[in-house]
Amino acid sequence: MNWSGRLKRAKSIDQQFDRLVANLVRHGLFSSPFDMDEFLSRFQRWRGRAIRLEPMPVGGSADGLPYGMLISAAGVDVVFYMPGSTPLHREHIIAHELGHLLFDHASDLAAADLQRVLFPDLDPETVERALKRASYTTRKEREAEAFASAFLRRARYGDRAPAPNNAVTDVHSRIESAWGQGGRRGR
Repeated sequence: MNWSGRLKRAKSIDQQFDRLVANLVRHGLFSSPFDMDEFLSRFQRWRGRAIRLEPMPVGGSADGLPYGMLISAAGVDVVFYMPGSTPLHREHIIAHELGHLLFDHASDLAAADLQRVLFPDLDPETVERALKRASYTTRKEREAEAFASAFLRRARYGDRAPAPNNAVTDVHSRIESAWGQGGRRGR
């Protein structure tokens, strides 16, 4: 189900994603207290498609890799997360990748990232030619991040979820614009 078109009706970006999460709640996908494994089980049944969580098989340095990665294959969506992530960070990574699923974002993973994680023994140029992929757009990443924030706000606080702090969001956006996004790419 692609929810990108539904985003345009809300007044602010935070309202847009809060509405999407409220829709997931209405469909009975959130348990109380929240449990990510239970959510994923319900989400799979609701979508009629399997989701598998896998630690990224990083056989060495993880420098430059994204924290998470989504690969949709025949009959299953695989969410990779960085091994050693804290439980809260792991949930954020999963929620971010679920955002990509819900918005039907095309998988634009950089071939170099896929090559390093999935095909460490293959020549990078061979993988690049086979995949012919580009990097994520800023819009896609912002949508997935905003969804992850709204998702986890609801998961942690339920109906008592505090309103997003627009002042903090504005400052974060200005810092990102001025300094660019450093560190890991994508997530």
